[in-house]
Parts: sequence; structure tokens; C-alpha cells
Amino acid sequence: MVGSIHGDEPEGMRVIRRINQLARPGLKRIDLWSIRTVNPDGLARGSRKNAGGVDLNRNFPYRFDPTLNDGYNSGPRPLSEPESRTVARITRRWQFDLSIWYHQPWDKTLAPCNETGPVARLYGRWSGLPAGSRCDPDVPGSVIGWMHRRFNTAAFVVEFPGRRLREAEVNRHARTAIRLSKRLR
Repeated sequence: MVGSIHGDEPEGMRVIRRINQLARPGLKRIDLWSIRTVNPDGLARGSRKNAGGVDLNRNFPYRFDPTLNDGYNSGPRPLSEPESRTVARITRRWQFDLSIWYHQPWDKTLAPCNETGPVARLYGRWSGLPAGSRCDPDVPGSVIGWMHRRFNTAAFVVEFPGRRLREAEVNRHARTAIRLSKRLR
């Protein structure tokens, strides 16, 4: 579970902190990995992109598109960025069953157009942040598309609203992530 891949979308880090607090007593038969942010330099600057000007969520091999620019600069080649390579190394090593990536500001759970869609919809139902009526196709170079296609990981995005989450929302999302992890073990 990743709190932030874009430095200007920080609310997921609060959910990660709460997940860690809830998991501290231990979760039986679950290896839960949480990452506060994969973009610390973007976070420090309040920028979507990393220090190299790359959108890390467009820097993965699946459907990589080097022509993306503006806010979605994908970088010169797949996994060109140290942050993306680190995520790739961890993912290759552990091949996770579930991966939740927190974003902002669309205010919905994004249900991919693949077998993960029902898992994402369940998260949305339990968290109170439902998915839209349509599935969401993979964007070029996205980490969730790559994780799903390469490792069959149930990977999806939760888009928080463009504001600070209330404590009750943070708690609800943290509990939902843990509950879903237990269900998929």
C-alpha cells in the first residue's frame, strides 16, 4: 500500500500511518507492506513529478509512452527513475497479491478494466468511496497496470478528494485496506 506517488497528493500518507498503527499488534498470516511515499523529492516541493521532472506513475514498462509531456512526462525510458526502479525491485522480489495506491483529487475508487475491478469495487463499497459506473483503463506506464499484467497483482487506485481527509475517513480507509488484505490472503 502506497500513500503517495505524486508529491502534491499527500493525504494517502495519513492513511498509511493509520494502517501501520492498526497493524502494529500484528496481522495473522498477512505480510503487509506500506510505503509512505515513493516520491520524497516531489513531496518536499509539493510537485506531482520527481526532481527529474518525471511523473513516476507513467514510468513503468506496461504501455510505456515516451511522448507524454507536460504534467505526465514519462521519462526517457521505462524505469529510468531511481524511485520506479526501487518499486520494481520490491515488486519483483515479493510479487504482492494486493496493491493499493492512494492518489488525489478525483474522489472515487478507480476500478480497473480487468479482474481487479471487483476487488476495487469492494474496497469502494466498504470505504464509502465508491467506484464510478465505468471501469478505468490502464494509463500508459502506470504502476498498477504493470503490476497487474506482469505479476497478476490486484492493483488499483483510490482517489481521495482534493482536501484534507477527516480523521473518520482516514480510519475508515485504513480499516478497509486491512480488511481487504485479510479477505484476499
